[in-house]
Amino acid sequence: MTSDLPSDEDFAAAMQKIINVTVKLAMPAPRAFQLLAVIQLASRHPCFTPQILEGLGPLIVSLEDQIDHSPTIRKMINAGWDSDHDVAPAAGASQQVH
Repeated sequence: MTSDLPSDEDFAAAMQKIINVTVKLAMPAPRAFQLLAVIQLASRHPCFTPQILEGLGPLIVSLEDQIDHSPTIRKMINAGWDSDHDVAPAAGASQQVH
């Protein structure tokens, strides 16, 4: 199977060119909560290393600080970092992303 993706070397070179570029985001707080939830979910993936999570630290702190306006939201944010609150997919649920 051939891939249209760039080589590792080409990707590394392209990333190096944007290493000092700052990206600014603005979004409604519920969307920021969803972004945080996606990061929490992605952090469960076996290839998601502690170094990746550490690199996302400033973004995570910023998201949490900006959307944490009540004890209820704080509890949900904390639950997202706690694997005891993970849920299993419903029986017969598709794991395929569309």
